Amino acid sequence: MSAENVVTISKQNLFYLFLLEHLRKFIFDINMHRDIISMAAEIKATLDKYFKNIEENYVQSQAILLDPRFKKYGFSSNNKFETCKVSLGRKLQEINVQNMSNEPVEELPTTSTVQSSTSTYLETV
Repeated sequence: MSAENVVTISKQNLFYLFLLEHLRKFIFDINMHRDIISMAAEIKATLDKYFKNIEENYVQSQAILLDPRFKKYGFSSNNKFETCKVSLGRKLQEINVQNMSNEPVEELPTTSTVQSSTSTYLETV
């Protein structure tokens, strides 16, 4: 199944940001009927309740950053993108340092071999 047919974790924030921008058009339109403004504000409040802190969630922000379709464009601000990028970089460095300190290094005996300069291929031709 193609990833485009399902909502992935990295798409959640994009949909949330898109919906917020769309709802703001209704909320701040002075010519809009007040019932529509009220409904848009209620929908925005509900969306904020469930999705406002997606970018602060470590796993979700990493998913957005690591998704090649979105990278930094999946974040609401460049600051949130940079924060996630630095955090992920530190996490990767920690893993690398832990692997270096935890794995015993096995030294293999070294032997030197001298190879003949004549080739067996040339001898058979």
